[in-house]
Amino acid sequence: MLRVGFIGIGNMGKGMAVNLGRKLKRSHPQAELIVYDPSTACMTSFLKKMSSLKLSTADSIPIKVSSIVVLSN
Repeated sequence: MLRVGFIGIGNMGKGMAVNLGRKLKRSHPQAELIVYDPSTACMTSFLKKMSSLKLSTADSIPIKVSSIVVLSN
């Protein structure tokens, strides 16, 4: 199974993660987007917006995925 980690879903990363999640869902229906942000508010907002996708949250993304996207300010 394809698993992609996305770290940093704040102001800039949220839109990018949403687009990535939608494209993953279309091209790889079994794919999993695993997201993490240190802000609980960002995590809650993102998971509400993307409830139709198969999502997980994880502090240990690096051991669960094959590819990682990291955004930092």
